[in-house]
Amino acid sequence: MLIRPLESAPPSSATAGEGVAVAVVGDERTATVQAVAPPTRSQVEAAVEAANASLAAMNRSIEFQVDPDTRQIVVRLIDTQSNEVLRQIPSQEMLEIAKSIDHLQGVLLRNRA
Repeated sequence: MLIRPLESAPPSSATAGEGVAVAVVGDERTATVQAVAPPTRSQVEAAVEAANASLAAMNRSIEFQVDPDTRQIVVRLIDTQSNEVLRQIPSQEMLEIAKSIDHLQGVLLRNRA
């Protein structure tokens, strides 16, 4: 009886350290890793517009923002009829926790100095 591992394709892209994107080219045996330039702002805007166009039929839209306190990217799925936020990543609670941790680190640094 021969037992073989499951066939699986390597991921087509990933993010390496320092925010550098990489792409895996080739099959499992001949795969090479190539650095890929991060997308430009216009490419991201075009992708968001394409996503919003496909979501328009369901009365939904996607919104990207940068939280001013934590400088984290916040993605919101919004119902366009009621203007209600259906989903937010990271959640508002997680943003509040991050803000509290940042504040606590500042207090600890001031107390040690």
